[in-house]
Amino acid sequence: MNQKTKLLLSAICLFAISGTAQISFVEHIIVGRDDLPQPRNARKVIAVDIDGDKDKDVLSVSTYYGTIVWFENLGGIGNFSTQKIIALDLPSINTIDVADVDGDGDVDIISGSRTPDVNDGKAAFFLNDGQGNFGEEQVLHIGGKRVYAVQFADLDGDGHPDALWGTISGEVGWQKNEDGMGTFGESQVVSTHTVPVEVLTAHDMDGDGDLDVLAAYSAFNIPSQASIRWYENLDGVGNFGSPIVLSPFDDVILDMVMVDMNKDGRDDLLYGSYNDRIAWFPSTDGMGSFGEEILISTRTKEVTSIFPVDVNGDGDVDILSTSFFDENAAWYQNLDGEGEVFQRKIISDDAKGARDIIAVDMDEDGDMDVLLASSGIGEIVLYENSLIVSTSEAMTKRIEVSPNPTTGMLTIGNVEADVAIQVYDSSGKLLLQETGKHAIDLSPFPSGLYFYKITDESGNHHSGNIVKE
Repeated sequence: MNQKTKLLLSAICLFAISGTAQISFVEHIIVGRDDLPQPRNARKVIAVDIDGDKDKDVLSVSTYYGTIVWFENLGGIGNFSTQKIIALDLPSINTIDVADVDGDGDVDIISGSRTPDVNDGKAAFFLNDGQGNFGEEQVLHIGGKRVYAVQFADLDGDGHPDALWGTISGEVGWQKNEDGMGTFGESQVVSTHTVPVEVLTAHDMDGDGDLDVLAAYSAFNIPSQASIRWYENLDGVGNFGSPIVLSPFDDVILDMVMVDMNKDGRDDLLYGSYNDRIAWFPSTDGMGSFGEEILISTRTKEVTSIFPVDVNGDGDVDILSTSFFDENAAWYQNLDGEGEVFQRKIISDDAKGARDIIAVDMDEDGDMDVLLASSGIGEIVLYENSLIVSTSEAMTKRIEVSPNPTTGMLTIGNVEADVAIQVYDSSGKLLLQETGKHAIDLSPFPSGLYFYKITDESGNHHSGNIVKE
């Protein structure tokens, strides 16, 4: 295993934040271009505790080899095992997601691929024994030529992660987790369309407390057929309405996420596209209506992945991105706090075939590090964020987050002034951010492991893990 660690002298972003903080990235190669075996054509990367030892391991997929693999965190930043194979013979696997589907306290995996012998799509899941040993593939759905997008999400509001999938034939469907033990029901149709599903996510689009379905449809050969649509969860138990078209789109959307870009308390729609665009649509009412597009950048050639996160600890939503053709990973600093003025900063200019990028606090030091998967060289790299902040030791000692585990409500104790609270899922995705509150509600989210970050008025940070039962 090539465990190189080096300071990225050519890509350091060094600056002052309120006079008290500086930032730079340190590279730790988890698996390199010269290491064998390697996850060639790595398409996805997730940071999550696979083996129950309370640290974050790294999970990835190889489209070329049709495998799901993980790398055990051996302790200390950047110290990982060689790859451990979870599953083989998953042709054209594109993505995975994780959640505890059988209620045993560990993370299981859902995958989207196609069948080995027939050109048909396949969604499947794999159960974890809690120590990183996974059982045989359990098939959820066959059909649609190729299952391109998958997610675990509680679509019927019973507290159990259900299975959501989309195909390149344009189908979107879901399957109920019947008992919270990983027994899934028959496929239920959300929508049928003639354009391939490129991106799929569950999100409360209309603010009624249940999860709706948001999909980006894209066709490389006919870009004019692309669109962004969402489907309302009409009754909160998984019966979905007709498509609501947000925008016809003469482009191919490669990544999309809902996040509050301008701090108005409403989640906006952020996307990256094949035709070099990073942009967002502001929510006008928090009920699924959006305003005119706000363009962030056209400098990144083929935006394969975006990830909204506060990189520099100033309370604003910055953006991580990858470029396939430019072979780089970058972050866009939110300069005005309103999501309209950004400055691009390069993290790596040697990420050949960059495919996926996420942020996660790997070393639990209160700032967000970066994980990058590059398909062209089969490389997975951790970029440690060496953000230097005047973190108050007294703050860290006095803050109490309880109860842990929780069934829903979390109380932030021993805090006198207002604080900002951010909650991330096991893959590092920002789920919730609140300001001026001393309690947060995790009840809308499925059971599993979450990460929180608390920032006081002076910019001091406190972070940790929380288990939602």
